[in-house]
Amino acid sequence: MSTAKTAFATYEEFKKVMYKSALEYLDRGWSIIPISLDTKRPVLKWKDFQIRQTTVEEVDTWFNAGVTTESGLIIRYFNLALVCGNQSGICVVDADNAAAIKYAEENNLSSPLYNDTPRGKHFFWQHPQDGQRFRNKTGGNPGRDWPNVDGLDFRGDGGYVLLPPSVKFRNGEAVAEYKACDTWNILDVEDAPVWVNTKPVLRDVTDENSFSFEDMDLGAVRVASPEDMLPVRDQIKMLVARIGRPLSEGDNTDTWMIKFCGQMVRNGCLGDDLRMMAQKLYDDFFSDSYSDEETTRWIDRKCQSAAEMDRNNYPSDYNSNGERIQATVDTSSLVTELPDDPVEQAPPSLKLLTISELRMRAKSQADIGYFIDPVLAPGQITQVVGFNGHGKSLLTLGMIYGLTTGSDFGPWAIPRPIRTLYMDFDGISANAIYDRTDMYNDIFGDPGDYLLYWSPSMLEEDEGRNMSLADDGGLRQAKELINYARPGCVVIDTVRSGFEGMQENSAEEWSRVNLFAKEIRDAGCAVILVHHRNKPGEGGLGREAGSTAQLKDLDTQLIVTSVHEDLDAANRHAGLLDGNLTVYTHGGVEKTPFGYIRSFINPDDTIITMAQVAFGKKRDQTDNKNDNYIAICRKPDGGLYIQSTLSPRLKARALIAGGTSLKNAASILHVPPVTIQKWENI
Repeated sequence: MSTAKTAFATYEEFKKVMYKSALEYLDRGWSIIPISLDTKRPVLKWKDFQIRQTTVEEVDTWFNAGVTTESGLIIRYFNLALVCGNQSGICVVDADNAAAIKYAEENNLSSPLYNDTPRGKHFFWQHPQDGQRFRNKTGGNPGRDWPNVDGLDFRGDGGYVLLPPSVKFRNGEAVAEYKACDTWNILDVEDAPVWVNTKPVLRDVTDENSFSFEDMDLGAVRVASPEDMLPVRDQIKMLVARIGRPLSEGDNTDTWMIKFCGQMVRNGCLGDDLRMMAQKLYDDFFSDSYSDEETTRWIDRKCQSAAEMDRNNYPSDYNSNGERIQATVDTSSLVTELPDDPVEQAPPSLKLLTISELRMRAKSQADIGYFIDPVLAPGQITQVVGFNGHGKSLLTLGMIYGLTTGSDFGPWAIPRPIRTLYMDFDGISANAIYDRTDMYNDIFGDPGDYLLYWSPSMLEEDEGRNMSLADDGGLRQAKELINYARPGCVVIDTVRSGFEGMQENSAEEWSRVNLFAKEIRDAGCAVILVHHRNKPGEGGLGREAGSTAQLKDLDTQLIVTSVHEDLDAANRHAGLLDGNLTVYTHGGVEKTPFGYIRSFINPDDTIITMAQVAFGKKRDQTDNKNDNYIAICRKPDGGLYIQSTLSPRLKARALIAGGTSLKNAASILHVPPVTIQKWENI
């Protein structure tokens, strides 16, 4: 950590001071959350912290074990932010430049309780504890309820601001610090003024009779366009596509939801049907920081307002009880009662199961077990995602070598060989294919015809090298290939290359991928889909490409991220820094991933590459799912091998083999003894 503009010489010193401050904020009754050093975004889901205070136990866990993100990454160093609003009893005026500070101080928006930020000040106000909600507001936008001043923002319910001693990071270095005012430890929240809605200062009119077009502000006036004639849902969809993100505070979300609900009511959609449609619109195109309960109440209010407006505007469509008059339905063709002698009917094409039949079928499938425990099972879809160059395809091929030879791969147990079809749409070079298969042949042996490989780079024109899953002809060819190979597992590497030219943010195009994967899955195969993540700055913040639109039927998601000992390398590759990560040996000794791997390999051996494999989505929760680190190592004679951390199942196997009792092994792994008995058939 740079010492040029901050008071911290090391990450650990920064962490100690941040922990002390976190406990002080809890003493103030504030709700706080951890924030990424790089992106200024929360590193965990934080809606819950808007309705309850952060606990001491949670803070202890963050600072001792790290913060576990949604994608399974462990963050050990982070900033802190105050969750504004009713829960913490605080609103904040954020003045982000000298002009905004001057305006705040001259217009009663400043407060004696404030912080210095890298570019301005945070003025703290009391949030009135009377049930009111104050939405976030952004300066520099013409409006009637907030000053039109660039850099002057408001953070209320659903907002957060960074707290001292948070730091501003740039290119991996701390370049500035959030600092408290001189009286920060003397003043209490009660010393701050109570927030009331503030109106902007309007221009003084010196001559009521004078008029000039130059004085008119037409910034908020829109010219009608053909888009205005579209259904409201389509207008919202086009707006979201245009701005590249869901609608949130400041995007007229109230207006858009009312317009949509009003149109639906006019079309006869009422009651629960209206609420369902409004909720779907919200899920598809809106994103704010409300809790689920608050969102539901907000949607209900919009639905009620739309219904009331429709009754007022179209009174002739409602009866004296205020109920909508629906069109008359012809019921003459409807059967209103059963005949005395029912006619025997053929059974329906759809099968209904009794509970005993259901349990029998489930038992027969469960007995098959995992192909790769705990990441791949028959009839399931697993996605492997990662940045370019982080080793997702290399790791996937290694898993498949283990699967097709019946050999454990790194952290995961593989009980028996499974025939696999690997479809390499990326078409890597002949040299790369030779090097990878040569390495894995040395490690696992030749899988023979248990591993069937398709690659356009190895085929001639008449051998099907131009097959694309993006057209019906290519899909037919792929299905013929699968039917011929009769595999237990099918790999598509990668989705982007296989479905060439697909628009990755299109739900319609992802439905084609989803349908194909489900067809393979429903045939009893396991499916592995390899997919890219966008690097920061590449159209997203590290999410898998098209993440808002993609697969809905994933069972398991593995996120592959490279790990580096060098900070520059970690930043350059958008990878993880070894020093920020923690793993534990069987005996509970804390190490970094590189330190852990080195404790199990010979001193003369070299770690060539390492990746963290974290669970993202996991539909079936088991005691055997944890994040792991997998390394490819080289011996002095050039021989390669895999060394990794272990899944709980393989840890249990190692402990039992080393003489640890079943009871003690269960205690070490924090799982019930019966789970270990089931894993190892004890």
